[in-house]
This record gives sequence, C-alpha cells and structure tokens, in this order.
Amino acid sequence: MPTRRRSRYARRLPLALVLLLGACEGVLIPATDNPNEKLGLAHDLLGEGRVMQARRQTEEAIAIFQRDNDRSGLAKAYRQYAFVALYGGLNPDPVILYDRKVPLHATPPDLDISDRYLVKAREFAQGTDRYLVAYIDIDLGDNEVSRGKTQDACRYFDLAQKDFVEAVNDKPNVAFFLPKGVTMRRPSDFASWKKREAHCPD
Repeated sequence: MPTRRRSRYARRLPLALVLLLGACEGVLIPATDNPNEKLGLAHDLLGEGRVMQARRQTEEAIAIFQRDNDRSGLAKAYRQYAFVALYGGLNPDPVILYDRKVPLHATPPDLDISDRYLVKAREFAQGTDRYLVAYIDIDLGDNEVSRGKTQDACRYFDLAQKDFVEAVNDKPNVAFFLPKGVTMRRPSDFASWKKREAHCPD
C-alpha cells in the first residue's frame, strides 16, 4: 500500500514553528460547549486538512460525553476519532496539517488505530443507535478495502446490510444519511452498493 504523503511532519519542523502552526490552526474556529457541534466542527476541520484541530475538538467532545455518561454521544465521538486516525492524527508522529490535494492513503498503523476506535464506537452504539452500528460496520469494511482484504470487507458490508434492515424495522421513519453523490431508496441499498464497489461475491 502506498504511504501517505504528508504536507507537514511535526518531527521535521523546528519546535517553534510547530507551536506556531498549532496556534494558527485554531484561528476562526467557533467556540462552543456543545459536544455535537464540536463533532461537526471536527468533521469540517478534517475536510480542510486541519488534522490536529479536528483531533482537539473530538477529544473535547469525548470528555463532555464521558462526563454526561452519554453512550450515544460517545459512539459518534469515537467514530469521529477513528476518522482523525485515518488522517494520521493519532499516531506517535501526528500530522498537523494535511494537504487536501493529495489523495488519502492511510498507512497500516493508522488503519489499526482507526479500527480500535471504530470497535469502541460500535460497542457504545449497540443498544442506542442501530443505524450508527450499521454505518460503523461500513467504516470497518472500508478499512479492510484499504488493506486490500476484500473478503473481510465483504463480511462487514454483509453485517451492515443486516443492521440497516433491523434498524429500519425498529425505527422506520428515521432519516438516514449517505455520502455525497450517493442516492439510494433504502439504507440497506448503501451496503449493497459498497459490496458491488468491493467486488463482493453474490
């Protein structure tokens, strides 16, 4: 698997410059004590390549959800933390800023860290949000696709399909969300589409 090219490495920069970059990264980030808003900010910051700020917002959300003993919130927060890991934000040499012009190719260690937090997120989502369980299964499958392990990915996509069906049976009127550009009539169609993309056997 090709390694990810990083726009900036903390260990390759003088300490003063690293601290300056970290400080500048925080400019224009809205202040909020709402953990769900923090997760929304973290999502947007990752899209902008501001990895360390996305990590900070996610960690602050986790702390609030832990304080409030909010299992559903922790499930969402640890899932977001898993995405931060894919951008190299949780490894021993964390990425500060990511060059958005470079396609993301998560390294094997980053995939392992991401898996760890996805599994944790799934544990919290069980019994609170079956839709989220299904999306986490999709995420775990995507990580296996990145590793080139099609068979393992297909098992996760099969599991997601089952979870989506059960989620709809349990809460048929809940709105579901799909990635940009993906249109499906039912949540389970998303899992079917992922299986086709991964060339899973019928």
